[in-house]
Amino acid sequence: MVEFMHRCASHMQAVLQDFSCDLLKKVDSTERLICSLPRFGGLMPGSPNGPSKRPRKTGVISAQSIHSFGFGKFCLSARTRVTYLGTLPIIGEKEIIQADDEPAFSFCSGPYMVMTNLVWKGSRVTVKELHLPTHPHCSKLRLADLLIAEQEHSSKLRHRHLLQLMAVCLSQDLEKTRLVYERITVGTLFSVLHERRAEFPLLHMEEIVHLLLQVSEALRYLHSWGFIHRALSSYAVHIVSTGEARLTNLEYMLESQDRDVHRDLTRVPLPAQLYKWAAPEVILQKEITVKSDIYSFSVIIQEILTDNIPWDGLDGSVIKRAIVVGNYLEADFRLPKPYYDIVKSGIQVRQKDRTMNLQDIQYILKNDLKELIGAQRTQPTESPRVQRYEHHPDVGVYLGLTSEHLKENPDLEIKELKEAGMALPRRFGMNVF
Repeated sequence: MVEFMHRCASHMQAVLQDFSCDLLKKVDSTERLICSLPRFGGLMPGSPNGPSKRPRKTGVISAQSIHSFGFGKFCLSARTRVTYLGTLPIIGEKEIIQADDEPAFSFCSGPYMVMTNLVWKGSRVTVKELHLPTHPHCSKLRLADLLIAEQEHSSKLRHRHLLQLMAVCLSQDLEKTRLVYERITVGTLFSVLHERRAEFPLLHMEEIVHLLLQVSEALRYLHSWGFIHRALSSYAVHIVSTGEARLTNLEYMLESQDRDVHRDLTRVPLPAQLYKWAAPEVILQKEITVKSDIYSFSVIIQEILTDNIPWDGLDGSVIKRAIVVGNYLEADFRLPKPYYDIVKSGIQVRQKDRTMNLQDIQYILKNDLKELIGAQRTQPTESPRVQRYEHHPDVGVYLGLTSEHLKENPDLEIKELKEAGMALPRRFGMNVF
């Protein structure tokens, strides 16, 4: 098997170097690599009424067969879904270059990934690659699996509000993988809110609601196919152009299977840097559902409307300890209606108490967007949302933190939180989204 893998790697390197067919045959041939088709499975004729698997000899190990329909264009997947066989280009490193008419632009897309704007065959694209952490406890090979997992998910899922994967770039030695996506002109929502605020000092409320609607549509699509994003944060929301947002960072996504069992492609735990947006059950590695994503989405709503990083930017280890001893996020009393109600329901500690689903949230967002647009037509100089901050009766809640079990001397860094609840956030005014 090791010899077979080495031969496959050599053949792949030859393909990436654009060898001619004659030279490829000298390196190896696909026929000899595959040996006998029955041993490794493959495409085989099938019919909707026929048996799902061909009888095989005892002791013969084979990959799961794909039953093809419609002259090989359609197939029946392992989950008995009819799917279309598509292709994704594999390109070499020399095919993606820096444009000569624009400055270099890179940005972080989560704790382990970096995005860079480049050009591929005349098309402006954004390339994602692994950004290795400096501490020695992270495995390079294990983190590389994150890119492979995102590649697998992104190549199968298609939605107008999911970041579109265009190609996979491999180095000549096959050690480095990069994913080529559609061009992102602005960056992540996190960078707009917290890192490049001087460039985007004010945000229009109607544009914010429009962005939230796009993210919720992408989430509903993932949930409809049995996926749970699990790593939803403002890092995962990318602003590709004015008014257009895309959801990405699918590497930690789980796929629901029979009997509520979830398939995890990498087994890499969620990074502590993303605990600020994660539901308690995700942080504590308990059973999760689509309501875990609703929690994270609600946290993003609060983040974008209050202009504060969740948990006031505390370290992930501190957040986990806070949750263990009974401290949780609470809806910020400065949130305007109806967003306070959405966040209050969405970030409940127990999943059963998160009563709003994404459809309910979308309905509220769409109605509020209609109100905003209508108010702009009647009173274009003043937005009704700016003055809609009402002091919530729970005046004891600061920074959206609460505790089910009050401690006299909590051994936590929470006491170092700033009393940011005293100041109104900066808001509204510039076309970013």
